[in-house]
Amino acid sequence: MRRSSSLPLLLAAALVAGCASHDHPTTYLTLEPVAPAESPAPASGTAALVAPVEIPPSLDRLLLTTATGAATLRVSGDARWSAPLADLIRQALARDLAQRLPGGRVLMPGDPVPPEGVRAVRVNIQEFRPDASGQVSLQAHWEVEAPHGGAVQRQGDFRIELPGAPQPGAEAATMSAAVGRLADAIAPALK
Repeated sequence: MRRSSSLPLLLAAALVAGCASHDHPTTYLTLEPVAPAESPAPASGTAALVAPVEIPPSLDRLLLTTATGAATLRVSGDARWSAPLADLIRQALARDLAQRLPGGRVLMPGDPVPPEGVRAVRVNIQEFRPDASGQVSLQAHWEVEAPHGGAVQRQGDFRIELPGAPQPGAEAATMSAAVGRLADAIAPALK
């Protein structure tokens, strides 16, 4: 009988301890499209679709990860991505490319694929995170494939480091700018 009456007290104590240990509210982050570096040029030909983005397992988490040294990372306890990071990168890159190639030549993830097919934009991210100072490094390999799983038409390697501030919102904004610069590099291959 004593065990059953102490159970509610233990649950209440655990709940209070859990609430007390989280002093800061959670900040939810996303990646936003950024304006192109150059004026957009009309695109023609087959539409393009950004394929699911590949990211390393160390980035494949909902919490913001920051490089703190050569082989050390800090995983934030109160700054979370609003969706899986690979999905946010894909969505932001698609929106960035659509700004750079007006006229509906870039489909958004989930859009129906026309019968003539689409050129697939494949991106493999090797590095993408801020460091302790807020500087963001993005290193990626990209390819544009012909419709219906065809041959690689264009490909490239991309690397950029952008200065930023060491606050989660500023880091997310700098990461958005880096994805925009990646779109600037890919867009000419789609024109």
